Amino acid sequence: MITNLTDINRKSFHQESIIGLKEVNCFFGINGAGKSALANYILDSDKEHAICFDTKFVENNMLVTDSN
Repeated sequence: MITNLTDINRKSFHQESIIGLKEVNCFFGINGAGKSALANYILDSDKEHAICFDTKFVENNMLVTDSN
C-alpha cells in the first residue's frame, strides 16, 4: 500500500509530495487540476495494489449495454 508520494513529476505536478494516503482515497477537483495524472502516477507506482475507478474501469467492468 502506498502511504506517501514524493517528487511527483507528471503533467500537472512538479516536485510535489503527498503524505498520509490511506487504503482508499478519493480525488476531486475542477477539469485540468491533475486528477487523472495523479491517478495514473499512483497506478504506475503500485500496479499490484492500486485500482482506479475511472471511465476506462467502468467501461471495462460495469458498463451495461443493450443487447439489441
